[in-house]
Amino acid sequence: MVGNNTSLGSLSKQSMATDRHKIWADNSIGMLEPFLAVIVAVAGAVVVSYYQQLGIEQEMTISIIRGIIQLSIIGFVLEFIFKQPNVVWIFIAYIFMVTVAGNTAGRRAKHVPRGAYVAGGSILVGTSFTLTLLVALNLFPFTPRFIIPIAGMMVGISNYHQT
Repeated sequence: MVGNNTSLGSLSKQSMATDRHKIWADNSIGMLEPFLAVIVAVAGAVVVSYYQQLGIEQEMTISIIRGIIQLSIIGFVLEFIFKQPNVVWIFIAYIFMVTVAGNTAGRRAKHVPRGAYVAGGSILVGTSFTLTLLVALNLFPFTPRFIIPIAGMMVGISNYHQT
């Protein structure tokens, strides 16, 4: 009997692993067409830069590779957070966004003493009030799929400035 339970458990684990690989493969294939479209567009820009003798081909290529890596990492992190049943991950992502935005704004505000703290605190108060209101009024459910993108938009726009 123990052998049967073990084999059923192994079968279940194998089935879950196969399902995970199938989902990953399906998502990867679905992303292939947009990825290739981006590669073609970027290659076109590099070719134009080369023929116009702008001398920025290497910088463009490095920036593109860096952007692809960064967006891939963010995609994996968001996929992980979206699958977590614990709301603590929403707060971790939100505090991370506010911290990065506060530091970015603080570096721009060199004349403000402790500018990163002032900017971070301001962004935290403004966006947390708005998010709380949106959730309290049942405009959005308190789930990562809704809160993280909305918080990201609010934090991002609060860090916008005109030069």
